[in-house]
Amino acid sequence: LGTMAIRYKELGHVGLRCKNYQVMYDFYTQKLGFEEKFHLNNDDGSLWLTYLATGGGQYIEIFTDGYEGDNAYGKRSHAHFCLEVSNFPLALDALEARGVQIYDGPAGAPLEKPYGKREPGMCGSLCAFIEDPEGNWIEIMQYTPRSMQIICK
Repeated sequence: LGTMAIRYKELGHVGLRCKNYQVMYDFYTQKLGFEEKFHLNNDDGSLWLTYLATGGGQYIEIFTDGYEGDNAYGKRSHAHFCLEVSNFPLALDALEARGVQIYDGPAGAPLEKPYGKREPGMCGSLCAFIEDPEGNWIEIMQYTPRSMQIICK
């Protein structure tokens, strides 16, 4: 690969095709609270994609072009993406207040309350899962001093 190592800065964005763009747009902006930063149009002027800011220069990119199939968990290569939060129980309480179901894991049972009593998982981080309207699983995570993500930096 040569003598120069590639040094990645961060994950820039996650791109999702949408069967129902407006439902997905509403979920990511109204339920999760992401801000639309910009959108791009096709040559005919119709909407092609929208960039939604998640924080720290990272984005969710949603496309209007749809996809085949049912997007069922385990029948796609994409398993989930993760959003890091600074206050796990407050974030989960806020999501729940907006009508978002909180799960113990992808395709799992609802997470028991109170969220502030949640124990860190195997990697040492606090985590829970939510699902967007088209079946994409999203992990909500807070690092702790025991988090492997911190220890192994």
